[in-house]
Amino acid sequence: MQIDQELVLRPLRKKEIALLPPGARPGDHRTRFYLQEGGTVLYLIAWLGSTAVGHLLLTWEGETREPMGSHLVRCPHLSDFNVLPEYRSHGIGTHMLEHIEQLVQEREYQRIGLGVGVNNLRARALYARHGYQDSGLGEYMASWSWIDEQGQEYLAIERCLYLVKALDRREQIGYNADILNDPEIRKDV
Repeated sequence: MQIDQELVLRPLRKKEIALLPPGARPGDHRTRFYLQEGGTVLYLIAWLGSTAVGHLLLTWEGETREPMGSHLVRCPHLSDFNVLPEYRSHGIGTHMLEHIEQLVQEREYQRIGLGVGVNNLRARALYARHGYQDSGLGEYMASWSWIDEQGQEYLAIERCLYLVKALDRREQIGYNADILNDPEIRKDV
């Protein structure tokens, strides 16, 4: 697929809620919009024309789950980062990451963090290319639920690692070469 339209990245607007594909749970987009209005999160949407092709949620105060909550103070947390499958591998995820990192830097935060599934090799490679490194806090279990078009609810549980990127150039170590050199991960990139 060739992308012929200009990619636009912006926080969700109230009038756009109805244009978004259904979320993991009914009302997710609306809830996130109101949290954004309250200033606790930023819900970034990637648009190609009138089509929402990606989204991510940034929580300004960081991850609250332990051990991240007590070890990573002043580290905004990125979650629910998704690009629609048919639009992947076109640079949209990269643009979204770079955009959100710039917004975080503008608020004078010096790092940003996110959780990623241990087995999500494609995502781990993307984050490694962008300088995200294992926080050293070990693996943790994440769970979430979603409801399909027929109303059936599902529960997912995943082993995750928490990754952090230093945004202050003085703190950057460079990106994690180990993960980029791992043949299991590289074949998915």
